[in-house]
Amino acid sequence: MKKIIALAAAVVLFIACSKDDNKTQDDPIFSQPYTKLESLDDLELGKYQYMGNKLGNRKVGLVGEGTYCKQLDYLLIAEDFSEKNQRIEKYFLYNNFRLDLVDKVQKCVSIFKSHRVIADLRLIEPGLLKTNVNDGVFGEIPEKHEEVYDGVLEIGFQAGFLRIEDRMSDYNRVTKDEKVYLYFKKI
Repeated sequence: MKKIIALAAAVVLFIACSKDDNKTQDDPIFSQPYTKLESLDDLELGKYQYMGNKLGNRKVGLVGEGTYCKQLDYLLIAEDFSEKNQRIEKYFLYNNFRLDLVDKVQKCVSIFKSHRVIADLRLIEPGLLKTNVNDGVFGEIPEKHEEVYDGVLEIGFQAGFLRIEDRMSDYNRVTKDEKVYLYFKKI
């Protein structure tokens, strides 16, 4: 009887400790306050270095020193005249690198043919950006580019980073509804 009581107590203690462990393991980035982007004017023009990502329920993974190719990933926020809309508009260029064997030498190469273009930016409400992501050139005739995503992205600031819902990288979601975010820092 004592063995059964001891076993039951051990199981209860184990379960209680497991629940407490989960509470103390807050994500140091994702648990910080999130501020929705209020206006496209709040985005500074220039280059933003990729700092990491959040995939589903995992913690934010920041780029470490041993991931040289990922340190080359960037988001460029720029403005140009849009032939389509006949006005100056902001757009994003995103490039994503990986380590690959080129002529028997390990090199960082772009995953895409050129930049990913995130254009037709329009905030439909704070933190929700209606956009089009494609492989092509900003202002180009739509038939000349390959559409990657057309829809709404969450965008804002968290823990000193620009946070954008990822529909522009080559990451394949585990489930259709998995939330994935990219984090960038202005350089």
